[in-house]
Amino acid sequence: MGQPLPIKWPGQSGKEYQFHIYPRGTTFDGIYPGLYMYLKETKPNTWRTVYIGQTQDLNERQKQGYKREQIDAAGATHICIHVNYDGEPARLAEESDLLVRWKPECNEQGIQKDVPPSTMRQVRPVPSSVLNPWLKS
Repeated sequence: MGQPLPIKWPGQSGKEYQFHIYPRGTTFDGIYPGLYMYLKETKPNTWRTVYIGQTQDLNERQKQGYKREQIDAAGATHICIHVNYDGEPARLAEESDLLVRWKPECNEQGIQKDVPPSTMRQVRPVPSSVLNPWLKS
């Protein structure tokens, strides 16, 4: 896999995940299941998450080009990988932990804090009576 730059990314839970950063387009020998993040290097060794996902095969997922246009438009410069052989439920749990913390702009659930407000979606609050109909507003 070459000489990657190691980095730890904390999730919302506080758990830290060991990742390795590679230039975009890097391919890996073998099949590696795990998490991947597309990153933008905003200044030397300073990273911003653009997209977080999980897969059974890191090479195959890159070839599929999922959300490539959005990721390109966000200026992703690197891919960051975390290998996880514990199966899809474990990968999904780690992905969720990271998504809640980092809210990458190309994932459906959020926009990072440093994105200009003009690009943020307007979201209306959901009344508690809708979320929990047995509670009074």
